[in-house]
Amino acid sequence: MFKSNHGEIGEIGNKKPIFISILYRSSSTFLAAVLSCHPRYFAMSSAVKFLRFCYGKYSPLINEHNQNAIISDTYKRIKTRWKIEFDKDIAKSQVEKNGFNYASFYDAIMTSIMMKYDKNKIEWVEKIAIMWSKIPAFLDMFPNGKGVEGYRTDLWKTEMKIVFPERFEK
Repeated sequence: MFKSNHGEIGEIGNKKPIFISILYRSSSTFLAAVLSCHPRYFAMSSAVKFLRFCYGKYSPLINEHNQNAIISDTYKRIKTRWKIEFDKDIAKSQVEKNGFNYASFYDAIMTSIMMKYDKNKIEWVEKIAIMWSKIPAFLDMFPNGKGVEGYRTDLWKTEMKIVFPERFEK
């Protein structure tokens, strides 16, 4: 039985990932592709969807069965749907080092995918359509990360803005 080091949500302050959430057909895939061209960022476009499929759904994370399930379920889902794989053992060992919380699992899965497909990248980007309500949770987990939210203002124009953690401070 493992103990969570940072609470159920967790926090990873030394990472600077980016979370993009924009309406469908509003250039979010293009934005992710552009960011992925930068030498620092590895972008996943609607593949892992951690905040949709995992966040809050494997509690309590102190339970070893839930720890194994969050990694294996994510692996099966993205391999079946997108043919994307990651090393489950590396992800699990990263979680063991950083603590059994959602931030740690999220980062371990995304980092494991990034290391498999492009070892030269430093940070990861995840794009999920219409999940802007999860940006505060993302920024709680990654206080040095950034959120990008956007919406279509008319047929030909998309408004985007970068969301910093300070926006959600009380």
